[in-house]
Amino acid sequence: MRPAALLAAAVLGVGALSCGPAPPTPTPVTATDGVLAMELRNYVYIPETLEFARGETVEFRMTSVDELHTFTVPDLGINWSVPKQDEPTVETFRFTRPGTYSLICIVAGHEGSGMVGTITVTE
Repeated sequence: MRPAALLAAAVLGVGALSCGPAPPTPTPVTATDGVLAMELRNYVYIPETLEFARGETVEFRMTSVDELHTFTVPDLGINWSVPKQDEPTVETFRFTRPGTYSLICIVAGHEGSGMVGTITVTE
């Protein structure tokens, strides 16, 4: 076999070995009695996958454990700052448009480091 072909076979073989099963899809979290507690930390939202019904109003109680983060959903017009402090930041939102929306932290470097989530609004 020619050197280039050997190299290609080796690269493809290593790639095949490193490709394992996809990680499990997180189970969406819903509000309990209209309230959802969230933790924001470098570089995750806990929980990261949220699901609400159209017309549902949710009170978010967000706590940052390390520094300033944001809870930002551009397509829904949400952009809340969540500083590190003893008391949670509390915001309320009514979900009126069904769809799947990206949740991101807009602090420089956080979204790129994986601080992202998903909000699904069902019919």
